[in-house]
Amino acid sequence: MQNEPPRFLLCSDNQALGARLGAALKPLGAMEQTSPRAEEISALFAQACPALVFLDFLEGEDQPQRELACQQAGELERHFPGIPTIAVGRITDPTAAISAFRSGVRDFVDHENNADLLETVERLLRQAAVPAVTAPNAKTSARGGVLLLGARAGMGVSTLAVQLAGMLQQRLNSRLDAGEDSKKRVPAHARPLTERVCLLDLGMPVGDGLLYLGIRHGFHFVDAVQNLRRLDDTLLSSALPHDDDGISVLALPRSLDQVRDASQTDSVALFERLHGYFAQLVTDTGGLANPSFVAALAQHNTHVWVVTDQSLSGLVSLADLLHELDEHKVDRAKLRLVVNRYDPRYGMHAGQIAERFDLKLLGTLPDRSLSLHKYTNLGKLLFKESPSDPYVKALEVLARELDPENQAPDRRRHAPQWLSALLRR
Repeated sequence: MQNEPPRFLLCSDNQALGARLGAALKPLGAMEQTSPRAEEISALFAQACPALVFLDFLEGEDQPQRELACQQAGELERHFPGIPTIAVGRITDPTAAISAFRSGVRDFVDHENNADLLETVERLLRQAAVPAVTAPNAKTSARGGVLLLGARAGMGVSTLAVQLAGMLQQRLNSRLDAGEDSKKRVPAHARPLTERVCLLDLGMPVGDGLLYLGIRHGFHFVDAVQNLRRLDDTLLSSALPHDDDGISVLALPRSLDQVRDASQTDSVALFERLHGYFAQLVTDTGGLANPSFVAALAQHNTHVWVVTDQSLSGLVSLADLLHELDEHKVDRAKLRLVVNRYDPRYGMHAGQIAERFDLKLLGTLPDRSLSLHKYTNLGKLLFKESPSDPYVKALEVLARELDPENQAPDRRRHAPQWLSALLRR
């Protein structure tokens, strides 16, 4: 009995899909197909005892089959939380993956990609045979990241976050491309998460990071918090929206009422988990009016940059922000000041601001609003289109702070060597 091939169950009345999956998976096991109602699937699973279950997410978002697949997934998640489930859909239809993950499915495959199908099934069968810990180990997989705090909305934090994330990803891609055979080179967005940057877009207004990168809103922060228990690199790779360079973006939902469904404990846990999966995590909290949450993120991040400008309103807001962080016991010594839109002619010098607020000055970014707005309106990023721009040059100086060799010795031992090299460029 132990040598019998595994059995797979497809819940769908799409016979063509069943035939295609059955043929592709024949080397691994036998496919059975049925189309149970949601309330029947638990009894069916208990009777059939398949190694894994496929759910049909091929139809459109508002079609009955999609709704049925979500209900089936929910039933399996409630009654058999350990059973591997795979959503089958189209990679060109992002709503399929989002619906699947929200309903409890952990893996998603394109119905025409046999290579991905076989790799996913083989991986799940191996995991079933030898249970593996999917959560990253903090000591072996801890990677870089920076938390950007805005003294108030409108300080340019989202612009800084997007430009910084793009610069880090571009340098990383260049470094990796140089070491690969051009014929075997994979697209940047298909690389492992350990070779990619994630932008955690928590700033106000909602979704500016997505907007600047030309990415549609999709799987969002609250979705990720609610799926924290089954969060792994497969879910993150499939569900998170990304650009062509490989930057993944996790933003707040459009409706901020949904944020009430995410506890602060789970939200901070998600923040920690993302650090373990990605090469770099750039977190934008500019204008986010939640002092306790922002303080918790600051306490869990090595690099914390406080961004302000030289305006009276900016400096007053900076004082308020620092007071709130003090109230929540955030060590001011770990904070670094970045003065944006800086021009000595505007008044207070950056060094004077840092001294006035008892902060260490990390650097300044010149006032290049015209250039930044010009390329943003064209759907482009300044660091790509004008690498010699003073803003880009100043940003390169700031990025060196994220070099792992600048961290404490015990952290530096675990820093990826390639990251240290690319940031020194």
